[in-house]
Amino acid sequence: MSVAWKIVAAIFIILTFTSGLGFYIQSILVQGLIANGFSIELASSGISVFFLSTGVAGLLVGRLLELIDIRWIFCVGAVIVAGALMAIGRVSNAVELYLAYIFFGIGYSATSILPATTLISRWFKENQSRAMSIAMTGLSFGGLLLTPLSAALVQQYGLTHAVDGLALLLLVGVVPVSLLYLKSFPGGAADSPASQAQLTGIDYHTALRQHFFWGFTFVYVLVMIAQVGSIAHQYGVLTERLSVSQASMGVAIMPLFSIVGRLLGGLALEFISTLRFTIFMMVVQGLALVVIGSATSIYWLYGGLALFGSATGNVLMLQALVISEVYGARHYSRLFSLSNMLMVCGFSLGPFLMGWLQSMSGDYSLSFWFAGSFCVAGAVILGAIRPPAQKASSNP
Repeated sequence: MSVAWKIVAAIFIILTFTSGLGFYIQSILVQGLIANGFSIELASSGISVFFLSTGVAGLLVGRLLELIDIRWIFCVGAVIVAGALMAIGRVSNAVELYLAYIFFGIGYSATSILPATTLISRWFKENQSRAMSIAMTGLSFGGLLLTPLSAALVQQYGLTHAVDGLALLLLVGVVPVSLLYLKSFPGGAADSPASQAQLTGIDYHTALRQHFFWGFTFVYVLVMIAQVGSIAHQYGVLTERLSVSQASMGVAIMPLFSIVGRLLGGLALEFISTLRFTIFMMVVQGLALVVIGSATSIYWLYGGLALFGSATGNVLMLQALVISEVYGARHYSRLFSLSNMLMVCGFSLGPFLMGWLQSMSGDYSLSFWFAGSFCVAGAVILGAIRPPAQKASSNP
């Protein structure tokens, strides 16, 4: 196996742990905090703080990715995430909750999509969509494997004791793999900052003067408000309408179909326009959320989650692919981190808004209809804008 594909395998493993114990665990943490006496609005707003912190910290991480060995970024980030998880299990008021989630977001920004997709954009010119789909399937695999485990541990032992074991599990899954298999840059001087200059791509400031960058970012604000808010409340809507055992089984459906959807999407992208596929997936995600909001039976709920998973697996990956395809690898980490930060500033309100709508209306129907409408609006806007005529590809 080549060095590049070993890196893909390593990223898959790392993302399994960081997504399962960072991104997908959010709905479990909300329910655990509620059990510890927090209101649904306050617990949900903690997730918003997490994502806002992730986006802002990503600006620094994006710059550091051009300057230092990526292995240390992953390792330090993992330590911060582990400490934050343990702190969340012990918070007793709003200030402590928000501080814990701020550090949670900082650590997550250094261990997830930004550094992972930066490596893929640097190491692959050919087969980039396939490499990206395989590596980022770790995101979904983490949700499939670790979300049910997290739910079971919190249910059996309570939030405080459960997060200690989950924090240790994250360190074991991230640190050794990062140190052994990751390599910042391809080429002879693979871990030298000078290697950054050898990458090709559109200049950072030139990219910022193009309307497509800003329009694309705004579209992802809308679509990710829906996605992040719905993921944060999927366990809530399941427990609202199903038994606890059925809900615990249901949280595995979305990540399972996210795996299938992302792998099939990576293959489809070798034959289909990336932008058209992105628009299609946004529409599918919106339809899935409307189904979930309208469902009253276990079959429709599970079916809606399956459709939602097949879309989310691709939507998250496609943001990275579009930016890499249009702007190249040279300043990918800075462009992605800026787009991500602006996106997060918007979608960080998603969990809180959906929690507020649930509280006001008395159930989750309105929340999920609201989220679905945002996906459709994003698809329409993206269909109306065009990327710059000059595109750049990443170096192998």
